[in-house]
Amino acid sequence: MTESIKIKNLGPIKDIYINDIKPLTILIGESGSGKSTLMKA
Repeated sequence: MTESIKIKNLGPIKDIYINDIKPLTILIGESGSGKSTLMKA
């Protein structure tokens, strides 16, 4: 499990470190694949 993340030079983000990340679920899919429908269920 990911516990921390460091981001440098990504778009407007110059340098950020996030520690103690809580559990997170990410849905990835093409347009029209039902992501929003699943979240509304």
